[in-house]
Amino acid sequence: MRWLKGLLILLVLVAVCIGSVEAMGMHGKPEDVPAPASGAPASANVETNVPVSTPHEYKYNYSYHYNESCPTCEHHEYKYNYSYNYSYNYNKSCETCNKSMQGSAMGRPAMGGMVKHEQKGVPPIEEIKKKREIALKNFQKAKERYLLAKKKYAELKHRGLQDPETFRQAKIFIGSGIDVAKMWIERLMVQVQYANMGEEEKNRIMVKLENCLGLLQSIENRINKSENPEQLRANVKSLKENWSQIMVVVKSTVGQLAVAKLEVLINKLENITVKVETEIPENNTELVELLNDCKEKIELAKEKLELAKEKFTAMETADNPNELYLEGKKLIIEAKDLIRIAFKDLREIYIELRVIT
Repeated sequence: MRWLKGLLILLVLVAVCIGSVEAMGMHGKPEDVPAPASGAPASANVETNVPVSTPHEYKYNYSYHYNESCPTCEHHEYKYNYSYNYSYNYNKSCETCNKSMQGSAMGRPAMGGMVKHEQKGVPPIEEIKKKREIALKNFQKAKERYLLAKKKYAELKHRGLQDPETFRQAKIFIGSGIDVAKMWIERLMVQVQYANMGEEEKNRIMVKLENCLGLLQSIENRINKSENPEQLRANVKSLKENWSQIMVVVKSTVGQLAVAKLEVLINKLENITVKVETEIPENNTELVELLNDCKEKIELAKEKLELAKEKFTAMETADNPNELYLEGKKLIIEAKDLIRIAFKDLREIYIELRVIT
């Protein structure tokens, strides 16, 4: 029955992950970013003191492992080979520096199982969570400044841009809008950094997002230096001309992140099906058919995600990027529905296996 408890935990994790994909921005969230502005006041409080580091790396072992401090290379993982009677002998070797040691002890050694091997310099989950929280906090602060600047400008707008105070407030309003866009992009960059993607794919996306940030910063600087309404209008026009392409990059990134998250779910479901398949009695045709249906749904979902990924990737060079985004979004929704059905099938199999075992 222990494996059934493990299966239940995995099914719960899959259900939670499906919910997280729905909340990540595939419901039009990129359009919520105000068509910019730039140049938030110099006193803007933006937290940036988060160290940049590589994503978590996991190493799973089914043999006996134990974490302790290696006298040669600090804390790393040991792999034990042991024989057990009342006392036991062991030899162990550090998997990082290959330093070997032998010894003996009394009693039964504690059994390991699957363990996580965290390499030196790899950030813990708490650090990743902190970076995401800071990015969200910065975005929320920028949005608050934007709404306040929008209100103040609306109160002065009737005076016209020739009025010095109205002109000053107009620059702050436009600048705060660009700040919101910049913070939104930085949130995406944090998500990309820890997404389930290859390094080459991550770097490609990050370069495009950094280019968007650089473009926004350049326009922001020009807006801040505007000395009269004519210069301000010219810089705002430049912003509008570049904004559509920036949004193409943002939407493309959001779509690719959604694909990456669903691919993680599919991988979890595939691992579950492999385990379940070994536990279903061969003569139980009902459960066998249910599992086959589950596998078909998973394969179909994978195909739709691959197509969606192609749509989102092609957006940046296409003549009709919005159409591709909508097509990709539709495929994402269809894949998500298929994952739900597969999850439902596995849940039914789990319930039935509990009864027969």
